[in-house]
Amino acid sequence: MQEIEDSQRNRRLPDPIDVAWLPAIASGPRSVSPSDFIVANDRTQPKPDHVAAFPIVTFGQAVSGPIALGYGAHFGLGLLVPLDAEPPGCM
Repeated sequence: MQEIEDSQRNRRLPDPIDVAWLPAIASGPRSVSPSDFIVANDRTQPKPDHVAAFPIVTFGQAVSGPIALGYGAHFGLGLLVPLDAEPPGCM
């Protein structure tokens, strides 16, 4: 896998040793899938490169986080947190 770089902080992350994809996550009492986060309506369809996913990225060593990757990362989209972290509170 290619090295991931955080260019804003000029920080390099180690190569991931594994990437897995969850088919759905719990959101309150219901289960949601990545397709629930894709904006589309009768007039607008998602662009082919707009992909929602629930990745689990495993590194071989500790990584300081949280880490936000991809489109909308500056809005908190693409936020990756440790698997054992408490869910972030609503603002």
